[in-house]
Amino acid sequence: MKVSKALKSRLKKQTPRWFVFLIDIHFTALAFFIAIAITWQSDWSVGLNNSIIIAGISAVVYPLSFLFFKSYKGIIRHTGLRDIVTVLKASSFAMLLLLLALYVIDAPDPKHSLILVVIHYLVTITSLVFLRILYKRIYLQFIQPHR
Repeated sequence: MKVSKALKSRLKKQTPRWFVFLIDIHFTALAFFIAIAITWQSDWSVGLNNSIIIAGISAVVYPLSFLFFKSYKGIIRHTGLRDIVTVLKASSFAMLLLLLALYVIDAPDPKHSLILVVIHYLVTITSLVFLRILYKRIYLQFIQPHR
């Protein structure tokens, strides 16, 4: 019972921005593993070697893009169209930077690299937008049900 009250009390306050940033990074990484599984369904030996390069670049580009666009700064419990557009901008910018980096370094197997980056982008934006909407829904239903 005390845990429930403490959680409600904490959620009534603003979720720390660094926490939102870490969740975004976590789900971006998870989206990358999902994209790898979808892209390299049958040829894992080639796929993993190629994906390591893309993962390294992605691990730098996405967090920098989130920092640049400040996608973590919105108050998650009040998520609206503005926050969703910011997530889309940040993720789209990161994807474009990633594609540019792959072109510059002349990544092996460009067809699969492109597919991997696009699938990663789609899974990332879907999960980040879904999480924000889910958090807002949970907040409105359980934390402030009288609204």
